[in-house]
Amino acid sequence: MDYGRYITHGSQVTVILTTRLSDARKWASPDPQDSQSKLFLQLTGLDPESAIDLVLEASETQRNQETIREASRIATALDHHPLAVTVASSLIEARFTRLKASTISGDELRYLGTHALAGAYRANGQIAEAVEMLEQVVQVQESLAEDHPDGLASQHALADAHQANGQIAQAVELLEHVVRVEERLAEDHPDRLASHHGLAYAY
Repeated sequence: MDYGRYITHGSQVTVILTTRLSDARKWASPDPQDSQSKLFLQLTGLDPESAIDLVLEASETQRNQETIREASRIATALDHHPLAVTVASSLIEARFTRLKASTISGDELRYLGTHALAGAYRANGQIAEAVEMLEQVVQVQESLAEDHPDGLASQHALADAHQANGQIAQAVELLEHVVRVEERLAEDHPDRLASHHGLAYAY
């Protein structure tokens, strides 16, 4: 991202920029007290235990050995940053609500967590990382039935990530497949409508 266009140049101007993207460091001004440093403050993340607690609490996941292990994986991937962990956990909770189950198992947390991580990467501007993560999910889910909701949801998410990454042809190809498979759903089914909308936007 080119931050330069957002920064006013001049000797009488002070700009404080807050961002979750570490490459913003190159736009920071030199530290007048240390010519080898820049005026850039990188906030530290939570300690691992607190980050795990935040994942489980924010996603409303019951604590057990399996879910703690998956929560640790999610928190570690996000460098234990509170905002990123909260965003990912909220995405987990939102997707889990659609499943209408009573509790989140370790396997479900692994699946939902991977989607949430991809969403957090995308929100953080790390589109390539989101694409790579979702490609792995889609590949693993190839053993599912063609019309399995989880598989279609992952393909739709990957198409969205491709589109955000400028890979329009790949996005259209995936969405056309999803739309074709979902033709067996009712015309007013939310998933089918969302896929049609996504494909129209990609075109």
